Amino acid sequence: MNISGNGKRKTSIGLTIMGTLILAVSIASVQGQESAPSDESVENGKKVYLSAGCRRCHGLSGQGSTEGPPLVPDPIPLRDFIQYVRSPKGEMPAFSSADLEESDLEDIYTFLKTLTN
Repeated sequence: MNISGNGKRKTSIGLTIMGTLILAVSIASVQGQESAPSDESVENGKKVYLSAGCRRCHGLSGQGSTEGPPLVPDPIPLRDFIQYVRSPKGEMPAFSSADLEESDLEDIYTFLKTLTN
């Protein structure tokens, strides 16, 4: 009886390890998919960046100017970026959700991230 009990335990441990590995690979795959920006998001971000006037102060490619700081190569985290655009410090004008939807800000951020790579 001990032999069959040990065999079941080994099978159970093996299945647990295999399940854990499959889960880890699945999570890594999903994370990789989330980090790849869509061309549509990048293009919209560039369009909104240019039309909203961001380039006047932050430069055509987010490099900054005498009017505003650089936004690349290391943009602040997305949530901080959105919060700052909504309630900026200094001379930057605020952009409300009526001015720029959150999805547009996310796309601008995606566009800026492509400039850092």
